[in-house]
Amino acid sequence: PNFPILATHPYLPENWVLNLPLGGLRQPITNFLWRIIVNGFNRCNYVTAPTQTALDLLINRGLKSPHRPVSNGVDIEQFHPRKTDRKVLLSRYNIPESRRIILYAGRLEGEKRIHVIIDALPELKKQHDIHLVLVGAGIMKKSLAEQAEKLEPSYRVTLTGCLATQQKTHWNNIPPPSAIPPAERLYALPP
Repeated sequence: PNFPILATHPYLPENWVLNLPLGGLRQPITNFLWRIIVNGFNRCNYVTAPTQTALDLLINRGLKSPHRPVSNGVDIEQFHPRKTDRKVLLSRYNIPESRRIILYAGRLEGEKRIHVIIDALPELKKQHDIHLVLVGAGIMKKSLAEQAEKLEPSYRVTLTGCLATQQKTHWNNIPPPSAIPPAERLYALPP
């Protein structure tokens, strides 16, 4: 059958190879994957990506198909400003109320590079009374917990595990900053 094909580009080959022991082959394999992606997308009737930056990555690698950015959006029925009792929420996790919270909410996976945030905590602690809260679950949870335990003091990192949406929204209502560490994250890159 002859029907239109729409493709979307929410990922980067750099993330696919991040945790593989490729050594000097990492960049050639990444380039090869980009060629496969762009060649496939050039056979589509239309291509979308979550940001213009993501589209620019494809265009710079030869995308010819019609395209436009389409944001993933946010479910405003679930994620909207609401009254959150900061004191109660922080006390549930034994976090002193005086701390500034750095929040990361998402999958705890290698490509998210959450270890970069933990590495930065000693430097950040010099200027701010901070506490990192990691909301989510994933294969990196154990190694992130081990990394955090090596910090002095280790009690400045809290891993909540997977939370129900209602509980996540309370964390989102704690004032910023939020943390998005990876360089290869299409949703966080400005146009």
